[in-house]
Amino acid sequence: MEDDGLIVEDPVITEAMPNGSTSNGEDIKVPTTLIFGTVESPDEYSIPHRHLERIPKHVLVKLLTGQTFSHDGISIHRLGSTIWHESLLRLKQYLYHNDYYPFNPNAELQVVDCSGNITAWPGPSHTSDKSRHQGGLQTTDATHELFRKEVELYGFAALVDYTEFRNFSSNKLCTAYPAFARETLHLLECLYRIALKLDDKPLVDFIETSTKRNRESLIKQPQFLPLLRQSVQQDPLSKVLLESHIAASQAAQADLLLATIPVKTAPADGYGTLVKEGTTLRNRDFTFIEDELLLADYSNKPVIGRHNITVENARGMRGDVLASLFMVVPPGLGTVMGSVNCGIKPKIDRDREMRTDPYANHTSRKRKSYESVGTDIAAESAMSARRKKLATRATQSSQEDVGTDVDMQDEIEVAGSTRASARARKPSQKARESEAVDLVGIAEVLGSQRCR
Repeated sequence: MEDDGLIVEDPVITEAMPNGSTSNGEDIKVPTTLIFGTVESPDEYSIPHRHLERIPKHVLVKLLTGQTFSHDGISIHRLGSTIWHESLLRLKQYLYHNDYYPFNPNAELQVVDCSGNITAWPGPSHTSDKSRHQGGLQTTDATHELFRKEVELYGFAALVDYTEFRNFSSNKLCTAYPAFARETLHLLECLYRIALKLDDKPLVDFIETSTKRNRESLIKQPQFLPLLRQSVQQDPLSKVLLESHIAASQAAQADLLLATIPVKTAPADGYGTLVKEGTTLRNRDFTFIEDELLLADYSNKPVIGRHNITVENARGMRGDVLASLFMVVPPGLGTVMGSVNCGIKPKIDRDREMRTDPYANHTSRKRKSYESVGTDIAAESAMSARRKKLATRATQSSQEDVGTDVDMQDEIEVAGSTRASARARKPSQKARESEAVDLVGIAEVLGSQRCR
C-alpha cells in the first residue's frame, strides 16, 4: 500500500491498515486503555494509559482507529482483531522495558553450518566475516522467522510514522540478527526502497553491504530472478534489456560449462595423494578404480606437482593426482565410451551368471542324481588305480629285460604307423605284452568317456 509516499512491499505490511485521523493529533485524548488482539482473541492484550502517553500524538492518532467506550471518565479504546498484533505486542514491550522480544525476554538466535550442525549465532562480527560466510552458513527457520517479524515491525513503525521506534528497529536489523542470503533478499524486497525514501542511511548502507557480501549465494535464491523482473516491470525498455541479458548470460554459462567440463574419469585403477588439511606430504591414501567419475578442481593449485590436478570423488575425498592419467567425460557422462561408476566396483552374481549361461560350468542342463555321481567317482578311482598298477608293471618289466632298449611311450605314439623302424633289435615278448596292456587301458578310458 502507499502511505505518505511510502510503498510497503511485505505481504503483511501491504494489508490495508486504517489511516485514522488526518489531524496532527494535538487535540486527541489519550485513552485509559488500548485493547487489541488476534482473530481468535480480539481483546487479549492491552496497553495502559501511562505507557500510551509515551507515544507521540501524531502516532497515536493513527493507532486509535477502532471504537472508544467512555464511562465515568474512563475511556477504553477497542482496536480489536488486527494483523499488526505482533508488532503492537513488541511496541508494548518497548514502552514497558525499552526493548522487546526476542531480546527481552531473550531468545537464542541460531545458524546452520555446511555440515548441518546447529549452533548459537555469536554476533555481528561472525556474519561480516567473509571466509565464514563462504563456508555455507545460514539461519535456522525459527531465527529467519524472527528476522521477518523484525522487518514487519520496521514497516509498521514507518507506516504510523513512529520515528524513534523505527530507528530502534533499524539498529536491531543491522546489528542484532544474522543476515545471510535469504535475509538480505528479504530486506531488498521489503525495506530497501522504504529506507531510501526515509533517508535511513545506516539501514541502506547495511543492505548494500550485505548484498555485496552475499551476492554469490544471493543470485542462487529462487526468489532472486522474480524480484529482479518485478523491479523493472514499470519500464518496458528495462524489462527487454534485462531479459536479453539473462538469456545471454545463461547461454554463455552453458557454453563455458561444455568447454571446461570438470568431470574426469579414470581409465584404470590407481592412486594419488590424499589431500589433508595442514600437510603436503605424499601418500597413497587416495585410490580410484577404472571408469570412476571424479570432479576436477582447477581453482586450487595442486599440492604435490605442477603436472597434477586436485580431484574429488563421490565420497567427498580430495586427492592430488597426475593430470595426464585422466580423461575428460564428454556430454552424456561417457555413455558413448562405456559405463562409468562412482568408485564402487560392481559385484558379479556367480549363481545368476551360471543360471543365465548354461555352458558356464557344464554342457548340459540335465542334473545327475546323487547315486549316479557317486558311481562315477568310484569308477574313476578304480580306473586310476588300475592304470597306475599297469604302469608299475611295465616299468618293472623293462628293468628286468636289460637287453631291451625300448621307449614304451614312443611305441604307443607310433602304434598306428608302419612297423618299419630304425630300431636295432626286435622288442622282447614282455615289452609287447606291456604295450598291449597299455593300449587296452587307453581303450577303456575312451569307452568310459563316450558312456558319459
